[in-house]
Order: sequence, then structure tokens, then C-alpha cells
Amino acid sequence: MWPRELPELIKSDPRRAAERRVYEKLSKVLDDDWSVYYSRPWWGINSKGGEIDGEADFIVAHREKGILFLEVKGGGISFTPDTGQWQTKDRHGITHNIKDPALQASACKHQFLNKLKKIDGWPSGYIRFRHGVVFPDSKSSNSDLIAIGGHDIELFCFADQFDSKFNGWIDGRVRSHDAQIRGGEIGPGAVGLNCLNSLIAEPVQLKVPLRREVEGEITQMEQLLTGMQLALMSILLSKNRVLVEGGAGTGKTILAMESAIRESQEGKKVLFCCKSAPLAKLIGERLKTFDGIDVKNIEELQNLIHDNTNLNVLILKTGWNAIYVDEAQDIDWDIWDIFESIPESYNLSLKIFFDSNQSVYRLHDDLATRLRAMAIPLSINLRNTKKIAKVTDGLYKGPLIHCAGPEGVIPTTLECSFNEAIDRSIELIYTLIHQESIAPKMIAVLVPSGAIREDVLGALMRKRILACDSIRGTGHELLVETVARFKGLESEIVILLADRILAKNQELSYVAVSRARSRLYVYGVIDKTTLGNSLLGASTI
Repeated sequence: MWPRELPELIKSDPRRAAERRVYEKLSKVLDDDWSVYYSRPWWGINSKGGEIDGEADFIVAHREKGILFLEVKGGGISFTPDTGQWQTKDRHGITHNIKDPALQASACKHQFLNKLKKIDGWPSGYIRFRHGVVFPDSKSSNSDLIAIGGHDIELFCFADQFDSKFNGWIDGRVRSHDAQIRGGEIGPGAVGLNCLNSLIAEPVQLKVPLRREVEGEITQMEQLLTGMQLALMSILLSKNRVLVEGGAGTGKTILAMESAIRESQEGKKVLFCCKSAPLAKLIGERLKTFDGIDVKNIEELQNLIHDNTNLNVLILKTGWNAIYVDEAQDIDWDIWDIFESIPESYNLSLKIFFDSNQSVYRLHDDLATRLRAMAIPLSINLRNTKKIAKVTDGLYKGPLIHCAGPEGVIPTTLECSFNEAIDRSIELIYTLIHQESIAPKMIAVLVPSGAIREDVLGALMRKRILACDSIRGTGHELLVETVARFKGLESEIVILLADRILAKNQELSYVAVSRARSRLYVYGVIDKTTLGNSLLGASTI
């Protein structure tokens, strides 16, 4: 099979479902004497000198039997003789016009034959070339059909044949017709297959840049997140006081923002606050187009409360009807006195979101009782791939969390000195940007301290890589930030530079690892530390 395994981007694309089924069926019903090539493009010149191009869905080759070109069309297939139009109806009941699939397969056959004849060593004589069409979802409507759209019925494989007799149909398509050709036909032989391999065996169009793989994984997680939001939103909005708890990646911040938006659209004035200034900046940018939402970090809120005597006076002055507190586990316990003092007569909506990692955070168990709030647990990790979530599992203790995201890849680790970690991370960044098409804004470099952050920013500047910290960033640059200031934030790709102090710190390790959505790279002094043990445990599962 070429490729040996379909990329995740192809597997997750509903438009490729029929091709994916044919790939799996070919892999199952054919033995190793066959070679199967998926999605092979071609380019040529027409009779008028114009450029033409196309793609062979599948090329199936056998050194003795011949070479077969297959076009695959999923859904319900129809052909209208009056107009000569082929159509397919998808799973949503929508009808689409399509090209004549038999002509497409035939065009591929002739284009590749012309190219193979130009290769030194291509066998002489009549090499057996065939073409066909596979309809894995459509059954033949008439057993007496002898042709469809002018093409002999034997060119088509319908759903019933595909399900139980696919290998027999393939053998039939490459069956010898020696009696019709003087001198007879032959298979390509080992030499011919080598020529075919040299032409199409490099799966360039299937070598998905890392950026596409990352985007595919993120898309899957975003779809999961949307479903989760819809399921919880009605409960969240129906209660005045709610305490939402969940581990990293369970969608707390997204859920909080969406709920705040909906309350503002109902005419309420909303205060959205959190301790982290970078997180408040990000949330403020995302919510700035919605009227009636004020975003403050806790320090700003405390200054406003001080200027207005107390929170209750400030609420009356601002007209806030709802208060959202995100990343509540980072807020000092005595600050909750301020929120507890809000009179019930204000009928104010209070929604609290906090991390449930009991091995790191020490938020009191009676917070829900103290604030007279209904507790809602979040139990699905919607941020990380399963491989990254395995690492966070080793740093988490609390209510069970299930990761529903794509499988992903095992985090990359490198045990080295801290100075070498900085140098190697810059080499990695250059490769990601210039060879893997990763946009700088998709990368975050997390470091132990502010001083190291400035050193890394300076090194990147010298390499002419656009980078910034989370406060000064505009959303287009690569971010370099301390782990502590990156709480509540996330990035598609995280490069963690760890010294031994950070790697032994369970809270910082938990925060750092859980920020990565699709790819995690950990460079530095990690051997036999809390972080190192968690990475090692995840890689052996």
C-alpha cells in the first residue's frame, strides 16, 4: 500500500470517506503480489498546447496481470441520458454534478501510459493497462444493464460486488484478451513495476506538512468542543450561581466566554475576570466586539473596588448583572470574601470556573457551599491529543477526565543542558516554520523565568524570527512566555524549556504540558524529575 497508512487529515475528511473505504478494502482483499497506489496526480498537454491535469484515485498493479486505474465515486450515483450528466447524492441528501467517472479513469490510464513509455527500461510490447470505476455505496438498479453512459457495464464495480467480490472484479478487469490483440498482452513484470514505482511511488501529495496535521487535529477538537458547549450551556445559563470544575483542557474558558456572550446578548452587563493579565488580555480581545462585557484581571478589579469603597457599590455603579471568574484556583482565598458579600437581593449571576487538580491546587472543598452555587463537573478533555493528555494524567489527581481528542503523537523529549536546550529549540523553530509550514503564531515557547524569556526572545530576534511575550503580542507572532504567565492560555505547538527546578515542580509541569494542543516538545534537564517521570510513563503506555 502506498502510502503504508493514510494520514490523519485524510482519515478525518468526510469527503474522502468512499476513497478511505476502497483503500481499506484493497488492503484487505489483495495479497502482497499486488501494489496499490492511492491518489496519484498527473499533468499533461492537450492537443492545443494547453495544460491539463488530473488524479488517479487508485492505481492497482501486478507484475503478471497488469495495471488497473480506478476512479471512486461515493454516495448515490445517477446518470441522465438526456443531458449526459452524472450526479452523486451525498449523506445529507444534497445532489452534486460530477464528471463522467469512466472517462476520468480512462484519461488517467492514457496519461500514465504515455509517461511510462518515456522511461528508460520500460518493457516493449503490449502491456496490459485497464481502467474501471468503483461505486462503493451504489447498487446496480437493473441486472439487465449492458452499459451506463455508453460505457460497458463490466467497467463498473457496484456496492454488492465491492462488499463481497471485489478481488474477483479486479481480476476480471485485468483478465487477458489475447485473442483480440496480435502478439498478445503481457504484464509489466518486475522491470515495469520498478518503472511505475519511480514515477509514482514517492507519495509527495500525501506527505502532509505538519501544519496540516496539526490543523486537522485542532478541527476535530473544535467540533467536539461545540457539542460540549451546547450540552452544558442550557444548564449553565439556567442557574444564577454555578461552580464549574474541570482539569486542564476541559473547555472551561471557552465555555465561560460563550456563556458570558449569551448573557450579554440577553441585555445583561457582564464582568469577566481572572488573575492572569495575559489571559485577561486574550479574553478581552476575543470579547471586544460584544457590547456589555467588561474584562478585568483581579488586580484591576481590586483597584476599582478600592476606588469605590466595596464591590457592592461598584456593582450598583457599573450595572453589572453577571460576574464570571475564570482560573479561580489562582485567586487568593480571602478575595472570595468580596464575592460572598454580594447580597442575594441583587439577583446577580455568579459563574466560577476552576481547575480540579487536587494534587496541585488547594481550593477549599466548601467553595460551592460558601457561594451558594451549584457544582458542575467537566469530565472531557477537549484541548489535548490523547498522547499529550497521557502526560497530564501523570500530573493530575482529581475527578476522572476522559480525553476525546485525536490520538496525536508522543511528545518529543531531549535530555540536555539548559543552554543546549535553548539552541536546539531555535533549530526546531526554524524547521517548523520553514520546512513544515507552521505559522509562528501556532508556536509557544515556555520557559522557567522572565530573564530566560528575554534571552530566548533576543536569540530569536537575531535569527529574524518574529517573537513576543504574551502581553505585547498582537496574535501574529511566536510567543515566548514563562509557564506561570501562560496559565489559562494554550497553543497548537508548545516547546517547553525545562530546568531541574521547573521539572520538579508539579504545578508548573502540569500547567506547561497541558497548554499544548497538538504537539509538545520538552528540552532540558528532565531525567528522574516529576515531569520526566510523567513523560516517560506516557511514552510506555
